[in-house]
Amino acid sequence: MSKEAKCEATVETLEKELKHLNALMLPTQQKISKIAIQLKEARQLLIDARKKPRVSDHAVIRFLERHYGFDFEKQRDELMTGTVKAAMQLGATRVKCHGYKLVLEGNTVVTIID
Repeated sequence: MSKEAKCEATVETLEKELKHLNALMLPTQQKISKIAIQLKEARQLLIDARKKPRVSDHAVIRFLERHYGFDFEKQRDELMTGTVKAAMQLGATRVKCHGYKLVLEGNTVVTIID
């Protein structure tokens, strides 16, 4: 047998072996992918389970409005003074009002600092 024929036979043998091993690996690779997805979902469930129960600020505001009759529009109007409006028009990020610093983002008061 010539050197070329021996090399061709070796390549053919190795290609068949590789094809066979890849076929054997396919179910394992599919199982690994499936388990990886399940693990990701289980981790997310664990993160969710560890979260402390809470009540959103929105829910508290609605409770105060409905249960105690609070009128938040009145407080909004009280905070939206001429000075605050002028500061917004000038592009300010903070303005003093009622002894507090109001933090501004564009035309919105986003929080109040002591």
